[in-house]
Amino acid sequence: MVVGPAHSPDIALDGLAVNLVQNAQVVATGSSAPDVLDDPYLSLARVCRELDAFGLGLEPGHVVLTGSVAASAKLAEPGPVEASFGRLGSGRVQVV
Repeated sequence: MVVGPAHSPDIALDGLAVNLVQNAQVVATGSSAPDVLDDPYLSLARVCRELDAFGLGLEPGHVVLTGSVAASAKLAEPGPVEASFGRLGSGRVQVV
């Protein structure tokens, strides 16, 4: 999850390729192609249904992540991990 000011991307997100790299090795890949991802509104509806089953719900200001473009990756060791999102940019974290 990346926290910062919200803004609309200036590129289409429906064909975004993602690579997750650790120690020069690709550990996960993914794509935002429509045949791969659920509709984010469908995912949000599922979250609301599950919360309701416990008498809970979303409140103003809650942040909801509706999924990931790449599958979870098992990281073998500590070190920097970089996620590349094509023209959208990249991010780096240090795994300890």
